Amino acid sequence: MSPPQWQKPAIVMQNQNSFSDAEIFPQGFQALGLGKTLGVPTGGGVIGTRNIQLVDGSTFRLPGSGVYATRDGKNLENWGIEPDVWVENPFEEEQLGRDRQLERAVQELLGMLTTVRATR
Repeated sequence: MSPPQWQKPAIVMQNQNSFSDAEIFPQGFQALGLGKTLGVPTGGGVIGTRNIQLVDGSTFRLPGSGVYATRDGKNLENWGIEPDVWVENPFEEEQLGRDRQLERAVQELLGMLTTVRATR
């Protein structure tokens, strides 16, 4: 018997500030076909780092772990994950409190819900 599958409408929002796990998650979400990803490409940094404190009290970051490739061998480091639905958030609009990505994500989900209801 196969495990239960997610069958509800779902969207993952991502942007250029998505790094590490926030970058690996949308890639896995896409690969598993769980829904759409929306936003702009992620930052391309999937190596996890940690702070190391020096004797003088300053710190620097050292690599600790990373996911370097997808199951099919595509390198993830230095390559952003492309969204299924490309939506930018202009800085000027963000400053005024508008979030185009969130607005579009809601539209996409409502469309998915309509499709789900029509197939029942």
